[in-house]
Amino acid sequence: LQQQLQELDKGISSEGKGKEGLEILIKSYASDPVAQKKAEVELQEAEENIRKMHEVRSKVQSDLDSLSG
Repeated sequence: LQQQLQELDKGISSEGKGKEGLEILIKSYASDPVAQKKAEVELQEAEENIRKMHEVRSKVQSDLDSLSG
């Protein structure tokens, strides 16, 4: 479970960096609404992935805590 927590932390960090990049892209695509919309969709997907990974991480941490008792 400890390894799973570490992997989730890495994934959350990676997705967070990707999210930051997408936020910058959205601003830079101000003159290209099609590209901006595509980046916005990708940003929403990244945010959803981060949310899901946080949920899984919370569950794994809870399981680990109950085993450590």
